[in-house]
Amino acid sequence: MLSVTRAPISLLSFASLVSLGACSPTSPTPDTHEPETSQPASEIEPSTPPLVVEADAHANDEPLDPRFVPVLQAAAKDYRGWGRVDERPNIAPALCRAPMGLDFGFPSHARLSQADDAEHGKKLYYLFAGIIGDAASSSARERYTALGQPAAGQPTPDPTLPIGFTVVKQSWVASAKPAAAAAPVIVDPTLVSFDPPAPISWVEHEGQRLHVGEQAELFVMTKVGAADMPGTDAGWIYGTLTPDGQRVTSAGQVSRCMDCHEAATHERLFGLQTTKAFAKVQPSPSNAEPELPRELGLVP
Repeated sequence: MLSVTRAPISLLSFASLVSLGACSPTSPTPDTHEPETSQPASEIEPSTPPLVVEADAHANDEPLDPRFVPVLQAAAKDYRGWGRVDERPNIAPALCRAPMGLDFGFPSHARLSQADDAEHGKKLYYLFAGIIGDAASSSARERYTALGQPAAGQPTPDPTLPIGFTVVKQSWVASAKPAAAAAPVIVDPTLVSFDPPAPISWVEHEGQRLHVGEQAELFVMTKVGAADMPGTDAGWIYGTLTPDGQRVTSAGQVSRCMDCHEAATHERLFGLQTTKAFAKVQPSPSNAEPELPRELGLVP
């Protein structure tokens, strides 16, 4: 393993290739300036930034391909603005009809990784999705939740995912004890928030309630080219970063990721696994027991 320290110029060549959209009106607004150089539509060209490479005392056998370091750094920098894939903002105040249950927003739910032998096995996680190089990254959340969903009751093939499609798994150590309660937030009733409700931060597993503990690694995968692009896994690359996203610890054809994702049924993606829903959708006047949205992988 190599640890990489970027020279100050390392991201300048890549910043012009990346423009990320937000998932809701209140999400952080990324830089959307026009790139100085054009980006080929067929694939994301791996760059070769000037890097300072040093031996890592915690090295392992996973690759750290410097060509893909800027791609992973860009995803780690902006993924929070994309929004969790299973959250829904509150849009009720903007409607000209009686609000329905889901109009009041729906929280994201922590999920438990079932990959026992994987680096993120038995950790809790949230998923974020975006499209590198596309200002409409908010559409990636809907595209991810639609993976494997039938149309009009009939199964249909998943559409080809675009170059730049990126998924970030934000992992957390599972803890039997809840985190310390945050200070109460004073809400001004005269203000309207379009934010999604706060995420659900615990799951039930084998009769025990597991809570989100200390944040662990970021796991990232990005589609950078066609299936025959050299140095990729059928067009996809994988990577891991420290929890703060400041240091890339693996990049490229990461075997411990490839060994699992080769079995995925939506290109190299699995889609949302089913998890139990702990938060009720707010009832609407016409539906006192609203259905949980199937595409979010939630069950009562």
